[in-house]
Amino acid sequence: MSIEARGTIASLLESKLYVSNKMPDLPNLARNIIPGNSYKNADGSSNKPFFYFNKKPEISRSEAIDLLLKNNFLKDYITPSRRDEILKQNISNSHIEGIPVKQLNSSEERNNAYNLLVKLGKAIPLKSDKEIDDLIKRHFFLCCL
Repeated sequence: MSIEARGTIASLLESKLYVSNKMPDLPNLARNIIPGNSYKNADGSSNKPFFYFNKKPEISRSEAIDLLLKNNFLKDYITPSRRDEILKQNISNSHIEGIPVKQLNSSEERNNAYNLLVKLGKAIPLKSDKEIDDLIKRHFFLCCL
């Protein structure tokens, strides 16, 4: 069956998102999804449009990260909320390793404090945006029927 025909059928049926580290040979593949870039068309197919017209991608970067985590392709990932929990666990006398908690007003400042904990062996390293983007690019995000 052609990808166009599968796309048309996909618009009529309930679909499920999958992630894989290799391109699977699935008979029920409706479309490939590029996180943050591809959009689901009315016929169930997907594409990268020339003009966006306020459309949101089928899955965002953060949804791709969630799928990678759920499927164990992303390990030792510290989310911003988990980073903040670890920072809170290391507060002593309103400080984290000498840094006043009241100074941790931005994500960058919280990352700096967290990285100090990493240097002291009290936390695992944060993954960089580039590491996450590279991991997303190495995986296939698929919509299957």
